[in-house]
Amino acid sequence: MAKRTERRQICIEVDIEFSREDDGRWIAEAVPDNPLVPWTAAYGATREEAIRNATAIIYEGILGGIRDGSLQGEPVDVHFREAA
Repeated sequence: MAKRTERRQICIEVDIEFSREDDGRWIAEAVPDNPLVPWTAAYGATREEAIRNATAIIYEGILGGIRDGSLQGEPVDVHFREAA
């Protein structure tokens, strides 16, 4: 029987902070608790669009970390929460 390799699960908590610019655009700042995943900010015409844009950038950063080996382990569990 083949030896099973235990994999480390990566859990990343991401705080999302929102604000509205003077021109009406929303900005979502995504701040992960893992230093290997970059902080990001993204604009959107609506709050929801800003969330989608910031979330996509965070996932792209996680994917890049998996590809280059800086994030090792599976599966990756990501939780987004609105910052207080």
